Formats: sequence, C-alpha cells, structure tokens
Amino acid sequence: MIFLLKLWLILIGVVIIIFCSYTGLYYYYSKKTIQRFKDKVYPTATLVIPFYNEEIVMKKKIEDISKINYPKNRLLILFLNDHSDDNSINIIKKEAKILPFKFEIINNKNAQGKSNALNYIFPKIKSEITIITDADSLIKEDAVENLVQYFQNKTIGGANAKLVILKPGQDSKTYKEEKDYRFFYDLWRRGESNIDSISICNGPLMIFRTGLIREINLTSLVDDTELVFKVITKNFRVVYDSNSLVYEVTPLESAERTKQKMRRVRGLINVYLKNFGMLGKGKFGSIVYPYALLTHIVAPYLILAISLIYLILIIKIPLIILLLLGFFIPKIGPFAYSFISTQIIMALSPFLARGWNTAKSSREELSR
Repeated sequence: MIFLLKLWLILIGVVIIIFCSYTGLYYYYSKKTIQRFKDKVYPTATLVIPFYNEEIVMKKKIEDISKINYPKNRLLILFLNDHSDDNSINIIKKEAKILPFKFEIINNKNAQGKSNALNYIFPKIKSEITIITDADSLIKEDAVENLVQYFQNKTIGGANAKLVILKPGQDSKTYKEEKDYRFFYDLWRRGESNIDSISICNGPLMIFRTGLIREINLTSLVDDTELVFKVITKNFRVVYDSNSLVYEVTPLESAERTKQKMRRVRGLINVYLKNFGMLGKGKFGSIVYPYALLTHIVAPYLILAISLIYLILIIKIPLIILLLLGFFIPKIGPFAYSFISTQIIMALSPFLARGWNTAKSSREELSR
C-alpha cells in the first residue's frame, strides 16, 4: 500500500510539472507583441461554408457574413452543401440576396462527410486565400480583414481566430466550464503562435494560403488541425490572433458536450501520432509539438491512472476520501472537477468516440 501511495503522489507530481511548465512557458511567450503591418492588403479570397442540414442557423449565418469588412470584388462566398436533405439550400437561395459579395452553392459530389466535401472543393478554389467557417458560428466584422494581413509575411501559411463562447439564454454549467477552458486555450495558443506555430486550430474561422491545401487528404475527425499540420509540414507557420474573434455556442447538455469533446480528442490524437516524425524538428518540433503530445496524450492517461489508484486508496485509507471536499471550494473546486473530468474524457475518447453528430442544442440556442 505504501508503494501505491508513493506511485500516486509521483504521478500527481508529474502531471503538475507538465501543466505548470506548459502554462508558464506559454504565458511568457504570450506576452510578446504580435507582428503588425503598416499597410493593409486584400488578397483575393474564397470563404467556404460547409454545411449539412443547417436550416436552423443558415439565415443567421448569412446575415452575419453579410457584415464582413472586405472589398466586395475580392471575396467569393461558397456554400458547400454536403448532401443536405432539409431546407438549407432554399433558405440560402432566398436569404443570400442580401450579401454584398458574389456567392455560389456547390454540391459535394464525393462521399458524405465534411472531409470529403473539403477535398472536393479545394482543387476548385482559384483565389489566393481560402477561408473556412462553420455554419453555426458568427464572425466579428473585422476578423477576416485582420487575419489576412498576416499573409504579408511569406513564412505564414495560415491564421486562426480566437473563439469566444456566447452566453446562452439559460443558465448552463457547460458554458461556465467552456469559458474557463477558453481562458487557458487562448493563452496556450498565443504562446505557441509566438514561439512558432499553433498545434490546434479553432475550426469556426481559419484562413490558409490556397496553394498549401489543394488536393489534401483529410482522414481525421479534426479537419482544422489536420490542415494546420499539412501547412506546417510544408515549412509554413500557422498563427493565432486573439484580436480576431469568432463566436459560438457550446452544447448546453453535458452529455452532448462530452460526446463532442471525445470525438475531437480522438481526432487530435490521430493527427498528433500520424505526424510523429516532426518531433525534434525546428522550434515547433522541439517545443510546441512535444507539449502537445504530453498534454493531449500522456497527461490524460496519467490522470486516469491517478483517479483509479485513488479509488483503491479509499478502500485501504478511508480518510483520504476527505480530499473530495476540495471540489466544494468556490471557483477552485468546479475548475478542478472540470479539469479532471475533461482529462479522463480525453483518455477514454479513442475507445468510445464513434461518429457522433454535432450537438443540436447549441444550434437551437444560436438561432434564437
């Protein structure tokens, strides 16, 4: 039992070291000034909106993108229909008349699925820049304009916006948890971006040099991060700008949020392991990528082991159950519970995540 207790304490120490060093390092780099450009440029751009049965949010999405700050003759909107069988297309035909930009509806002729739809459209895009946004997200008017300026730097192949979680009309535990997580997510991505390149991408708004994503084979459940790694392997950086905002509603039900996170983490793990050959190469491979492996693959299993050992220790040392009272400490307790439960979800995701659909509650809330 002494051995088990020592092992438990050692594992806790290792996890603390991983996350404290990770957060401390990225906090330091996040304070560095991001690159600014004296003159503004407006490369030709195509904004792709992949959708499947999005009738509930499509009108609001069209109203949102109609307000984007960008020259009318430099931006094309492509509504990428992935075999929808609801009223989405009719809504687009009716509502898209308000758009100040040219628009087209393209039907995916590949097999169903977002990755297949993107593979279908990428070779057909002729503009300098490709913008991808989700149908259930809202873009701040200046976000696209801000992000494209980074492409004045020839080493940059992609740019990503900061995701802000909209407060729902009803009280939601998932909103509070996601909001806390996004505080650290923003810090970590700013740190990564200033070191070299981000390792995870916010899918609701991402921009790439078109030539870098042509004929790409997306096989993972996280097309956004898959694209990031494709760009990085071509010796370009993908940067993060916390001043460029995109808004989204997190699933209101815990079960929906858990399923969504499991699916995403399973995809991230696949992408990270598939690109293991990048380890040790440049700043990304020596700093950013190792931490991505530690925090998304190693740490979750360490925390799962810590939790299982704790259950055994409770049987042998009943007083240790008093540690659970820490979850009732205001602010600290809920954060600790959210962190531990999320890590366990990450550890279990490769075995349990199997093609769940995107949560409906967030779309219903967004459409209000």
